Amino acid sequence: MSHDIIRVPIPEPWPAPPPIASSSQSRITADELNKRAEVESILLNVYAGKRPLLTREECKALAFRLGVPSEYQRPEWLLPLEGQS
Repeated sequence: MSHDIIRVPIPEPWPAPPPIASSSQSRITADELNKRAEVESILLNVYAGKRPLLTREECKALAFRLGVPSEYQRPEWLLPLEGQS
């Protein structure tokens, strides 16, 4: 009975981890997450009946808040947040 040697390739080392985000990238990420959390809060309060249904203008403002970078947003696009008037 012959015994063949099985040659298993040696795996390549793991690739280097991605670089840590710079502070400016972290700020952008935090800004985007904060905007999403604000919109989520408004929508969940509408769902729970704690806030009346949104108007067309309010829906447009929420869409712009999520889709347009903060530095390009216009003040008329912003809705008051929960607890503000």
